[in-house]
Amino acid sequence: MSPQKRLGQWALAACLVSSALHTGALAQSNNSFVLPQEVRDQFEFVIGEWDVEVTLANGNVYQAEWQNSWLADGVALVQEWRGPYTKGIELRYYNAVDGGWQGYNVYTMNGGQARRMTSARDGANMVVTIKETNRQGQEFLNRETYSDITALGWSMRSELSYDDGETWQPGQYSLVERRRE
Repeated sequence: MSPQKRLGQWALAACLVSSALHTGALAQSNNSFVLPQEVRDQFEFVIGEWDVEVTLANGNVYQAEWQNSWLADGVALVQEWRGPYTKGIELRYYNAVDGGWQGYNVYTMNGGQARRMTSARDGANMVVTIKETNRQGQEFLNRETYSDITALGWSMRSELSYDDGETWQPGQYSLVERRRE
């Protein structure tokens, strides 16, 4: 990763972590940030480099790459996506006040618009909910459920809600992640 790219990731992380500290979202101890290991372990499974098989709702399949790493000694998680149709970055941190993960993602397919995400464990699964707006200006939720999680990979499916989470329908994609060797 280039020094400029890493600097940009650190700057984004610093802004989000600073915001979280000012709102009391991250715990402080002795003027340092503390993220309990059991909380960090919730997203530890994504750390590393991944080969991704993406299946679209229309049946088309393509390959992508996903790199995930901790920033600021584990206070924030940065995720970089590289695929043939879009590239993007996601940044998450744990909000101790709300008791869940939150952050933003920015992808080329949506014109670089930052989209807010929340994430939480649901049993053995991780559920990520993204607030989005379609081309017609209609707001909706995109729920990604990470399941079948092992050290070597996992599956993810997308679902959409146009009524603020009251009902869900199949989304536009599903993924199978495999750790790069």
